[in-house]
Amino acid sequence: MLLSGPAAMGGATVLLSTEHNYEDVRGAFSLSEDVQVPRGSYWFHDLWLSASPPDRWFFRPSVTLRAGSFYDGWKTTLGTETVWNLSRPLELGGAYEVNLIRFGDRDQRLNTHLGRLRIQAALNTHLSATAFVQYNSVADVFSLQTRIRYHFREGSDRWLVYNEGFNTDRHQSVGPTLPVTDSRVLLLKYTYTFIW
Repeated sequence: MLLSGPAAMGGATVLLSTEHNYEDVRGAFSLSEDVQVPRGSYWFHDLWLSASPPDRWFFRPSVTLRAGSFYDGWKTTLGTETVWNLSRPLELGGAYEVNLIRFGDRDQRLNTHLGRLRIQAALNTHLSATAFVQYNSVADVFSLQTRIRYHFREGSDRWLVYNEGFNTDRHQSVGPTLPVTDSRVLLLKYTYTFIW
């Protein structure tokens, strides 16, 4: 269930919302080497507050705060994202999110970090490219995603996609040393929309 109440002020938006979810965990699982979630039935009650500037601004920072129950503990999330239109064909973006997870009864805690950088460029109405880098502290993976799109005409596009993930913590306490590359994908895709 999601209840929300946005307020617009000169194009800026402030959103206050609450979300309620239920999850039945049939078997215990780990969030990290030191943090486990036991089996059981859990209600999640979250309160969100977010604020963002008008879309017409060429530099648009936004912020989100979310807090609430998380299994048998609590989680607080603070996130920020910024989009910067350097020019009509060039846009930069960045985002950072930190999660503070606490299980007081079990004296367990976990802090997670997620960072993203993005650059998007368009040479013309036909050719555009996007590059995206991300770091995830939970998976200890740094990933790179690039996408080049050529738009022939309406409903017809060709895509060249390259994705690669890198292990940032290769020497684990248990198990073999991980390879530098976690995954790699090179994809050439053509899409065509039939109109009847």
